[in-house]
Parts: sequence; C-alpha cells; structure tokens
Amino acid sequence: MLFRFSTSLLSLLASNSSFSEEHTYFVFFVVFFKHRKPSVFSSLNLKLRKWRLFSYASMGDPLGLLKVTVVQGRRLVIRDFKSSDPYVVVKLGNQMAKTKVINSCLNPVWNEELTFNPTEPIGVLNLEVFDKDFLKTDDKMGHAHLSLQPIVSAARLGQILRASSSGETTLRKVVPDSDNCLVRDSTITGVDGGVVQSVWLRLCDVESGELELKIKLSGVPVAPSR
Repeated sequence: MLFRFSTSLLSLLASNSSFSEEHTYFVFFVVFFKHRKPSVFSSLNLKLRKWRLFSYASMGDPLGLLKVTVVQGRRLVIRDFKSSDPYVVVKLGNQMAKTKVINSCLNPVWNEELTFNPTEPIGVLNLEVFDKDFLKTDDKMGHAHLSLQPIVSAARLGQILRASSSGETTLRKVVPDSDNCLVRDSTITGVDGGVVQSVWLRLCDVESGELELKIKLSGVPVAPSR
C-alpha cells in the first residue's frame, strides 16, 4: 500500500516539469523515511543503492537506443516555383541522419525511423528541413529543436514504476518553452520496455511549417555504470 502510494506520488511529481529528476527522487525517498517503517525504509534503501539514483553520470556514458520517427510535415514553405522537395536532417551531437526527399509536396509524409546512440550528457535533438535542388545549394525550410532531458528522466522513472504497474503508464508532461519548439503540450509514456513521446514541432525562421515526430528511448540505465 505504501509502495503504491509513493510510486504514484513519484509519477505525479515527475509529470510536473518544474521538478528536476533529482528533486523527484529525493521526495520519493523522504516519503518513505517519514513513515518510519524500518522494514520498508531498509528495502527502499537497498533498492536506491542498487539503482544508485543519487550518483551522477560521466561524460560518454551510454544512454540506450534512441529511435526518432519523422512522421510528417505540415504547411511547409514554398522554395521552388509552386512547391518544394523537402527532406529532414536530424542531429544529436556529432551524429546525423536524414530522411528521403519527397518531391513537390508541402505536406509530406515520411514515416521514416532514424536511429541514434545517445550518451551523457544528454543533448538537444536538432532538426533542419531543406528543399532539394540539383543545380544549386539546397534551400533552408526552417529548423527546430527539442531537449531530450525530459525523456531520459522519464525512462529512469519508468524503470522504478515498472515493478508495480503494467501496460502503458503516463510518466511526464512536457510543455512548450525555450528548451523546445513544441506546438502544444506533449506526454511521455512508458510502454514495451521503453518510453515514447509524440511531438509536433514548430519550424523557426520561416513563415510556416510544423513537423510531427515520434521518439522512442529504450535501454536507459537508471544510473551510469562504473
């Protein structure tokens, strides 16, 4: 009963974007301590030591596998005579991947999955849309960015909650701010051993344009290996 209550509290705190990952885990720890139940506290303490929730990652530590599905674009800008030939370049640190080109389309559907191997410290996912040209440099059609820290924190939280819940679990809500180009609020859910976030991103420095992405992160360690 106490464990179910505390994991529910942990999930609620994590869904509040104003709480950091460390703050969330600290509150979880204090809830058990205040109940002064030695057996429960001892059990949790062992779990915390095993998970090493309060240790810090080292630069270069692996953070699982990141799959970014570029679903579609909407209301992209015209860069040719009446249309554009758009493709998307996705960058994470020094890793880069790009979609295929879709000819003469301002509302393209790619549904293309791109794979990355993120490491600590987790960075920002950067996206650029270009119009493919054959006789000159490809034209820019806007750019967007998305912080990956929320989805990493949610992945670690999901590992804790997985022992007491099954199926799809809502872990966190991300709101539009300076760390992202979100069009609207986005929810991160735990499913199939990983976490998934679906987002619409507004393209910057252009008159119009949005991108839909589906991001899945799996295999994230709760704490870095030593």
